[in-house]
Amino acid sequence: MKRVSIVGKFFIIMAVFGIMALGLTFSAGNIQSVIATGFISINQTLANGYKLGVL
Repeated sequence: MKRVSIVGKFFIIMAVFGIMALGLTFSAGNIQSVIATGFISINQTLANGYKLGVL
């Protein structure tokens, strides 16, 4: 890293943050799809006439 210019170091840092942002974006999207699948199954269960237990 000693011979890399300041601009090169800046672009390397920006690339690392960009890759992290893409990873977080895909991770958050996957989590949202898992949550949505859970809600769909609950709605289908309720539509079939089952009721959730009440404490």
